[in-house]
Amino acid sequence: MHERDVQQLAEAHGFALCGVTDARPSDHREHVHQWLADDRHGEMAYLSNNLNVRLDPDALLDGAKSIICIADFYPHREPPAEGGDEPRGRIARYAWGDDYHKIIKKRLFAMADALRQGEPEHAFRCAVDTAPLLEREHAHRAGIGWVGK
Repeated sequence: MHERDVQQLAEAHGFALCGVTDARPSDHREHVHQWLADDRHGEMAYLSNNLNVRLDPDALLDGAKSIICIADFYPHREPPAEGGDEPRGRIARYAWGDDYHKIIKKRLFAMADALRQGEPEHAFRCAVDTAPLLEREHAHRAGIGWVGK
Protein backbone atom coordinates (compact mmCIF):
# COMPACT_ATOMS: atom_id res chain seq x y z
CA MET A 1 0.00 0.00 0.00
CA HIS A 2 1.34 3.43 -0.92
CA GLU A 3 1.41 6.47 1.34
CA ARG A 4 -1.36 8.19 -0.63
CA ASP A 5 -3.61 5.13 -0.10
CA VAL A 6 -2.93 5.29 3.64
CA GLN A 7 -3.72 9.02 3.68
CA GLN A 8 -7.01 8.41 1.86
CA LEU A 9 -7.89 5.69 4.35
CA ALA A 10 -7.14 8.04 7.24
CA GLU A 11 -9.35 10.67 5.64
CA ALA A 12 -12.13 8.10 5.24
CA HIS A 13 -11.85 7.43 8.99
CA GLY A 14 -12.26 11.14 9.68
CA PHE A 15 -8.69 12.14 10.56
CA ALA A 16 -7.56 15.65 9.67
CA LEU A 17 -3.95 14.82 8.79
CA CYS A 18 -1.93 11.71 8.00
CA GLY A 19 1.70 11.11 7.19
CA VAL A 20 3.96 8.08 6.98
CA THR A 21 7.58 7.82 8.06
CA ASP A 22 10.14 5.10 8.54
CA ALA A 23 10.29 3.40 11.94
CA ARG A 24 13.92 4.19 12.65
CA PRO A 25 15.33 4.91 16.12
CA SER A 26 15.24 8.44 17.48
CA ASP A 27 17.75 10.94 16.19
CA HIS A 28 17.80 12.44 19.69
CA ARG A 29 18.86 9.49 21.86
CA GLU A 30 21.80 11.28 23.47
CA HIS A 31 19.72 14.39 24.16
CA VAL A 32 16.92 12.34 25.77
CA HIS A 33 19.39 10.46 27.99
CA GLN A 34 21.00 13.74 29.10
CA TRP A 35 17.62 15.42 29.60
CA LEU A 36 16.56 12.59 31.92
CA ALA A 37 19.94 12.55 33.71
CA ASP A 38 19.54 16.28 34.37
CA ASP A 39 16.08 15.62 35.92
CA ARG A 40 14.47 17.92 33.37
CA HIS A 41 11.39 15.66 33.36
CA GLY A 42 10.44 16.86 36.86
CA GLU A 43 7.69 14.76 38.41
CA MET A 44 6.93 12.98 35.12
CA ALA A 45 8.85 9.84 36.12
CA TYR A 46 6.99 7.81 33.48
CA LEU A 47 9.19 9.47 30.83
CA SER A 48 12.13 7.35 31.98
CA ASN A 49 10.06 4.15 31.85
CA ASN A 50 10.39 1.91 28.78
CA LEU A 51 13.17 4.12 27.46
CA ASN A 52 14.27 1.47 24.95
CA VAL A 53 10.77 1.56 23.40
CA ARG A 54 10.60 5.34 23.54
CA LEU A 55 13.83 5.59 21.55
CA ASP A 56 13.28 2.74 19.08
CA PRO A 57 9.87 1.80 17.62
CA ASP A 58 11.19 -1.68 16.81
CA ALA A 59 11.01 -2.39 20.55
CA LEU A 60 7.25 -1.67 20.46
CA LEU A 61 6.57 -3.75 17.36
CA ASP A 62 9.29 -6.18 16.36
CA GLY A 63 10.26 -5.65 12.74
CA ALA A 64 8.50 -2.27 12.48
CA LYS A 65 9.13 -0.67 9.09
CA SER A 66 6.83 2.36 9.03
CA ILE A 67 4.89 4.60 11.36
CA ILE A 68 1.57 6.07 10.29
CA CYS A 69 1.01 9.35 12.12
CA ILE A 70 -2.41 10.93 12.27
CA ALA A 71 -3.70 14.19 13.69
CA ASP A 72 -7.19 15.39 14.35
CA PHE A 73 -9.04 18.51 15.42
CA TYR A 74 -10.25 19.06 18.96
CA PRO A 75 -13.97 19.74 19.25
CA HIS A 76 -14.88 23.36 18.73
CA ARG A 77 -17.66 24.85 20.75
CA GLU A 78 -18.28 28.36 21.84
CA PRO A 79 -17.76 29.02 25.57
CA PRO A 80 -20.85 29.84 27.63
CA ALA A 81 -22.03 33.45 27.37
CA GLU A 82 -20.95 35.94 30.01
CA GLY A 83 -23.33 36.33 32.92
CA GLY A 84 -25.11 33.00 32.39
CA ASP A 85 -25.73 30.40 35.07
CA GLU A 86 -23.34 27.90 33.50
CA PRO A 87 -19.97 27.46 35.19
CA ARG A 88 -17.18 29.31 33.38
CA GLY A 89 -13.46 28.99 33.21
CA ARG A 90 -10.61 28.34 30.85
CA ILE A 91 -10.39 24.66 29.97
CA ALA A 92 -7.99 23.19 27.44
CA ARG A 93 -9.79 22.34 24.23
CA TYR A 94 -8.75 18.67 24.37
CA ALA A 95 -10.75 18.37 27.63
CA TRP A 96 -14.00 19.82 26.24
CA GLY A 97 -15.42 16.52 25.09
CA ASP A 98 -15.12 12.83 25.86
CA ASP A 99 -11.69 11.31 26.47
CA TYR A 100 -9.93 11.71 23.13
CA HIS A 101 -7.70 8.70 23.86
CA LYS A 102 -10.72 6.38 23.64
CA ILE A 103 -12.24 8.15 20.63
CA ILE A 104 -9.03 8.23 18.60
CA LYS A 105 -8.00 4.69 19.54
CA LYS A 106 -11.36 3.31 18.39
CA ARG A 107 -10.89 4.99 15.01
CA LEU A 108 -7.26 3.81 14.82
CA PHE A 109 -8.35 0.21 15.44
CA ALA A 110 -10.91 0.52 12.64
CA MET A 111 -8.23 1.93 10.33
CA ALA A 112 -5.80 -0.87 11.29
CA ASP A 113 -8.51 -3.45 10.53
CA ALA A 114 -8.95 -1.91 7.08
CA LEU A 115 -5.17 -1.94 6.53
CA ARG A 116 -5.00 -5.61 7.56
CA GLN A 117 -7.58 -6.49 4.93
CA GLY A 118 -5.33 -5.06 2.22
CA GLU A 119 -2.05 -6.17 3.81
CA PRO A 120 -2.82 -9.36 5.81
CA GLU A 121 0.86 -10.31 6.06
CA HIS A 122 1.69 -7.11 7.97
CA ALA A 123 1.34 -6.43 11.69
CA PHE A 124 -0.13 -3.21 13.05
CA ARG A 125 -0.03 -1.63 16.50
CA CYS A 126 -2.24 1.30 17.45
CA ALA A 127 -1.12 3.89 19.97
CA VAL A 128 -2.39 7.25 21.09
CA ASP A 129 -0.09 9.53 23.13
CA THR A 130 -0.08 7.05 26.02
CA ALA A 131 2.41 4.66 24.37
CA PRO A 132 6.11 5.18 25.09
CA LEU A 133 6.95 6.72 21.72
CA LEU A 134 8.42 10.09 20.83
CA GLU A 135 5.31 10.90 18.82
CA ARG A 136 6.30 14.49 18.06
CA GLU A 137 9.55 13.35 16.43
CA HIS A 138 7.71 10.79 14.30
CA ALA A 139 5.00 13.28 13.34
CA HIS A 140 7.71 15.74 12.30
CA ARG A 141 9.38 13.10 10.15
CA ALA A 142 5.99 12.25 8.65
CA GLY A 143 5.45 15.90 7.70
CA ILE A 144 2.44 16.59 9.93
CA GLY A 145 3.99 18.00 13.11
CA TRP A 146 6.92 19.68 14.73
CA VAL A 147 9.00 19.53 17.88
CA GLY A 148 8.76 22.74 19.83
CA LYS A 149 9.59 23.80 23.35
